[in-house]
Amino acid sequence: MIKRKFLYKMLTLYFSIILLYTSITSCIIFYKGFEMSNMQTNHSHELYMDQASNYADSKFNIALEFVYKISTLTSFIDYRYSPTPNYLYITNLYNDLISYLQGFNQLGFTLGITKFTDNMVITPNGTYSYNYYLEELGINSSSLNIIKDSIHQPRSLHTYVVPKSMMKYSSNKIILIHQPVGTSKLSPIYFFIVLDTNSLLPEVRNEASGNFSIYTDELISPITHNLDIEGKDISEYISSLKTQKNINHLTIDSTVNYIHPSTVIPNLKYTYTTKAASLLPILIDILKTSLIPSLILFISGIWLAYKAAQSSYQPVRQLLKFVDSQKNIHLSMDYDNIDYSGINELDYIQLNIKQIYSMNDYLQNKLNNSFLRLQEDFFRKVIYNIANENFIKENLSMLKLENFKENLNLILLDCEGVENLHKLFPTQNLSLLIYELISQFEDNISHFFVLPLDKKKYCIISSSQSKEKLCELCKYLIDKIVSNLSLDITACVSSNYSLNQLSLGLQELLMLNNYKYSNANNKILTSEYIQEIKDVIYYYPIEIETCLINYICTNEFNKSKN
Repeated sequence: MIKRKFLYKMLTLYFSIILLYTSITSCIIFYKGFEMSNMQTNHSHELYMDQASNYADSKFNIALEFVYKISTLTSFIDYRYSPTPNYLYITNLYNDLISYLQGFNQLGFTLGITKFTDNMVITPNGTYSYNYYLEELGINSSSLNIIKDSIHQPRSLHTYVVPKSMMKYSSNKIILIHQPVGTSKLSPIYFFIVLDTNSLLPEVRNEASGNFSIYTDELISPITHNLDIEGKDISEYISSLKTQKNINHLTIDSTVNYIHPSTVIPNLKYTYTTKAASLLPILIDILKTSLIPSLILFISGIWLAYKAAQSSYQPVRQLLKFVDSQKNIHLSMDYDNIDYSGINELDYIQLNIKQIYSMNDYLQNKLNNSFLRLQEDFFRKVIYNIANENFIKENLSMLKLENFKENLNLILLDCEGVENLHKLFPTQNLSLLIYELISQFEDNISHFFVLPLDKKKYCIISSSQSKEKLCELCKYLIDKIVSNLSLDITACVSSNYSLNQLSLGLQELLMLNNYKYSNANNKILTSEYIQEIKDVIYYYPIEIETCLINYICTNEFNKSKN
């Protein structure tokens, strides 16, 4: 059960990763969906604004073209140039207005003509006094002077749109007052163009969910009005706006505004205000379409997390089974007697990891011991000329002996008195002592190997060392061993050989060792030293030779020297 908890934690980890990446992916999808939907909505509003402003401009253009057409009629010219009211001219103009406006009724505007000097307004519906006509239109008569002054401003181009502030009550009509350009000697004449607000919008208005309004320096009239959209009054912004370019996606408070200037009346601007896109409704729509694919991906992720946790836990399970099966091996800790109750799965895993490390140390020690034996066996076969070239090539790198390939020297240590020493000091430890002494030598011997030949003879194989340095090493070994163990040691140093010629080096050492009694004071023999004493002949009686041999065999060195 402890081991199972580790699997559950791995499953929880993978599940958390799947959940995290699924959430991130879903957020990206939702954000991109919201961005695309918002882009489509903005494009739809912008398209509607283009259509509505162009349509309204076309209506204003038709009305002004009609005014121009009326200005060319004979009845209008007679009325225009008549210095005093002439009822015949008024009647003719009235009849012409009726006949001409019959073909324009479907366009949704009417027309009124006045000079302001005769207190008379001529319309297709009759002739009215000026004050009565303003009352019918809902314009304050007190605003007349303001209207006259505004018409002559350069920005208006002699066309004034009556703002909402001059109207007595809310009206669904838009009133344009236009003064044709004429000679200043004549009395000014004005056209009242009255348009129905509904006629300024296209018939298809499915997308008119916002507020479409007309502005000059202030609000003229809202064409469409949605009570749910109550944004900030942008009259001040419109009045300060000097550009004649379309402005789209202008965000003010929680509304998005579109401002298009009129191409017919210079100081006229159309505005369309709608709510800023809300994230929640769009996300709900996206969620409805992506719920099933997301659910399928989420379930697939859970299944993949479970399979990944099982696959990841499988090596750990096999390792723990192996550890449990190897508990009978003697280790430094007694794991069989450990109480596993009360520990969590991580402590259990750590405990088993310690057990694995202990097993590795145990196996490594066994491997090192076996490795040393293999190396000894390799050098023994080479030095006794048993190994062939294929054997040397195959085992040289495997046993990590590449440094012993060329330029090798052999040292033979011949120890006298080992039989008496064996009672106090085991013979197999002598090679270890030699190894430690070489490691402690001041002039570091980087690559060497100690090979026991028998109980008395030990061969040291060294790589890339000069003979003088090896002689110093022999002197150091003899001094240390003799002072500690009271042995009589003779060292023989060979010439340079390659690995496959070590048998020749051994023969040289054995030949040098035959001269160990030639000079009792010299315990280090080389081929150069032997060459010097070969020509020296010693003569002594047979009795002295017998005593000498007896003294040497009994280890009485002082007597042998005398």
